Amino acid sequence: PYKVINLSIWTGNSWETKAPGRGNDYFLVPDTGTIHFARFFILPARFQTYTAPLWRWGAGEFIMPVKISYLAGRSIQGDSREGAFVHEITKKMAGADVLRNSDFGFSTVSGSDRVPMGQKLQMWEVEVNNALDELRGFELF
Repeated sequence: PYKVINLSIWTGNSWETKAPGRGNDYFLVPDTGTIHFARFFILPARFQTYTAPLWRWGAGEFIMPVKISYLAGRSIQGDSREGAFVHEITKKMAGADVLRNSDFGFSTVSGSDRVPMGQKLQMWEVEVNNALDELRGFELF
């Protein structure tokens, strides 16, 4: 992501919105896409030991859900990591939309070696949904 629109943490009753900035609750490093949480606010966390799980505030892994809205991928040329991938998804979505909303029955070739348009649309939709799922990523540590 190059911009975080909203970051909220579930408190058990509601979503608590956190403030961006190095002196506030979190900050974003756009070059790496990493969000760093400040320790100015305390998160409930779970700390795993060899004998028994230890629970305390402010250490270990976060146990509260985090909801983040962000913008990613400025351009195909500028974002070499996902640019071509997103471009391919967009082409398939546009192609499926054109086939779904236009009548090409008079100009299409059909035969035993051709894939029917309905099946092609279904294949493209499955490929697009799988690709979009791959773009949704998260990192646990």
